Amino acid sequence: MSIAIDLLEALLGKYRPALDHKDIKDVEEMDAAGEPYYALGFLLSALYMKGIEVPEEYADKIWSITDPDDVEDFTLYLGPRPKT
Repeated sequence: MSIAIDLLEALLGKYRPALDHKDIKDVEEMDAAGEPYYALGFLLSALYMKGIEVPEEYADKIWSITDPDDVEDFTLYLGPRPKT
């Protein structure tokens, strides 16, 4: 979970100026509720809606912490899951 928190902080710090106040508030509220994984999903969705592509270095790290069988799949935001 600490990887999710680190990724969330890095992406939010990098892209905060491009996000709407509501997007930031939603992400921060989910994180404060102890759900950094879901906060990351909110953030990826907001970035996607703004047309911002997540850099591959972050995408690879996000894929590394996601369960391949998880219903919440980030393919829309990150592209196809890398083959392992």
